[in-house]
Amino acid sequence: MSALEALPWQISFAAGNIKEYLREAKEARKLDEAITALAKIDTQVDALIEAALTACAEPEIEEIGTEGL
Repeated sequence: MSALEALPWQISFAAGNIKEYLREAKEARKLDEAITALAKIDTQVDALIEAALTACAEPEIEEIGTEGL
């Protein structure tokens, strides 16, 4: 699977994680717990940006036909 093909799955997975981390931040009883949950969101966003950049940098593979051989 190419990086571009994997991108929708990665976005979906990260969205689920971010939703959970937002819940953790909302339910945090201490400031450090909330900060930890928000840091997890930041890490997920960074991973998504990296995945998108990787997908964009992936060279397109062109099919080579047999015409003219």
